[in-house]
Amino acid sequence: MKNNRKTLKNILLVLILIVLFLIIQSTYSKYIEKEDKKTEFKISGWNILVNGINITETNNFSEELELKFEENENIKNNVLVPTSTGYFTLEIDSTGTDIPFEYDISLGKSANIEDFRIISYKIDDAETSTKVESTDESIKGTINPPENIQSENKHLLTFYVMWYDKDSSVEGYENLSDQEKDKADNYQDVYNSKSQIDTNIKIPVNLKVTQLNSQNNNSNI
Repeated sequence: MKNNRKTLKNILLVLILIVLFLIIQSTYSKYIEKEDKKTEFKISGWNILVNGINITETNNFSEELELKFEENENIKNNVLVPTSTGYFTLEIDSTGTDIPFEYDISLGKSANIEDFRIISYKIDDAETSTKVESTDESIKGTINPPENIQSENKHLLTFYVMWYDKDSSVEGYENLSDQEKDKADNYQDVYNSKSQIDTNIKIPVNLKVTQLNSQNNNSNI
């Protein structure tokens, strides 16, 4: 009789251990599945590339971009002067991102010429560009996710910049000779450009993205 009781106890103990093992395994599996879903959400829910550079983790883009100059009579003569207008582009790819976000774009100072300023910009194939006020320190806009989150969501932003002549506002500037004006303007940039245009002028461009919720989404794209 004692042996039977002992055997029964052993069987019950084994059954209890098996049940505990199954409970623990089930709980762990649910935890792993939940964590995997969180990871999948992070990857698919927030994914930003700017000109092919992934900024998903940093939310910041800072690169020197080459300016492309529009052809005009000055450019044809290999002369880069104040009022010369150029442009650069930024492609923002947020495919898979299901959260609206704001972009904030500003310029740094070019190592070649300091007085470039954004005067307008356009999004994708817009027929007209949006004017930028001289007092604006940066350009902000909002990008919304598409109705079908699986759809591609890329936008090309083109920014037009102008080289401003900061020295022409100095008192007595108009009384200088043409050669003196050239040497005075923008730390001799105009004077030097008379010999050959620098076709590789680059300008530092900074972009920051910030996630938005439905309450503060005012958005345009």
